[in-house]
Amino acid sequence: MGQPETVRELIGAARETRRAQLPYETITGVAIVIHASLLVTFSLLQIWPMAALNVLSILTFVFARSIMKRGQLAFGLALSVGEVVIHQSLGVYYCGWGVGFQFYLLTVAPLSLMLPRVSTRIGALFAMVPVGTFAALFVLHHYADHTPAYPLPETVTLYLGLGNAISSFAILWVFIVFYRKGAEIAEDALSESAERTERLLFGILPEPIVDRLRESPGVVADSFTEATILFADLVGFTGLAQKKSATELVVMLDEVFAMFDDLVTARGLEKIKTIGDAYMCGGGIPEPTDDHAAEMARLAIEMRDALAQYAEDSGEALQIRIGLHTGPVVAGVIGKSKFAYDLWGDAVNTASRMESHGSPGRVHVSEKTALALAELDGFEIEERGVIEVKGKGQMKTYWLNAAS
Repeated sequence: MGQPETVRELIGAARETRRAQLPYETITGVAIVIHASLLVTFSLLQIWPMAALNVLSILTFVFARSIMKRGQLAFGLALSVGEVVIHQSLGVYYCGWGVGFQFYLLTVAPLSLMLPRVSTRIGALFAMVPVGTFAALFVLHHYADHTPAYPLPETVTLYLGLGNAISSFAILWVFIVFYRKGAEIAEDALSESAERTERLLFGILPEPIVDRLRESPGVVADSFTEATILFADLVGFTGLAQKKSATELVVMLDEVFAMFDDLVTARGLEKIKTIGDAYMCGGGIPEPTDDHAAEMARLAIEMRDALAQYAEDSGEALQIRIGLHTGPVVAGVIGKSKFAYDLWGDAVNTASRMESHGSPGRVHVSEKTALALAELDGFEIEERGVIEVKGKGQMKTYWLNAAS
């Protein structure tokens, strides 16, 4: 695994390490408290070997806790597991099965398996030691007629057995609480990341396309027999670019395009892309509609009027030139690292020509779009006549003056 390269990665790695250390540090802290209480108990019972063993256990866990805080989690856990195996083995050997020291062996086994940044194989080896010790003690007690060196009164045995059972469960419970909280944090972070990714995708690709990619990743390519394409270009923007700072220029362009975005969204149309100070959108894609020509015409008038109002309010010498054409297109998603939903076909080229051969403050439409609008009410269309269009030859075109 490579070294973190950025401050954010360093902070993330530090937080991850701290989250991994905290449950084990807490458990060693609980273990210190448990062994302190056992030290008092065995001192009162004058079982000095067990009292001395608990002193050594406390020192071991203090040391294990300190090295865990320094990031040596695996070594700290190995030391802790070793202490548990030795301590509980001697506890059962000296005091018998009934005092319940063997419960701790079954507690530390799953903790070993869940050690962060340690392979499952190594974790399993950690876990096999306490499990194997438990099995050996079970055989020793039940089949080898072992007699404890320090037989305890029944009441004391019951007290220690119950206390050790509860304490071993408490250690496991602490660990589970930490890991449950960690799992919830991870799930929340994953959910937040997924939502952020989805918002980014929806900002780049149309929602139906995102849904299709989510269900069946692969090439997205569609052919539409008819769609209406709009190209818009800001007239006077190049001159402003020479007078304004980079920040002022970008802020102004962002305000204008955000205004256009709102108009496009309100009409249920699809923004395709921006190219410098040019804006492209489409109707009847990515899902076919019957009213794409009408909706795009209404959008064109709204964009023209909105920019005129913006220029008046801001005092900027800005106008817009808009071109519309209706025809067949191919649509699809391209790119690997940066996705883009784009359109291709003669209709796209013709719409672009309508814009470039138009006039500032006017909406220039092809004959095909004009014929589609002429069948509807609410559109004021003016014939421009036949003009020479670059790459297209002679074309009859029209002005769209109003739409309702």
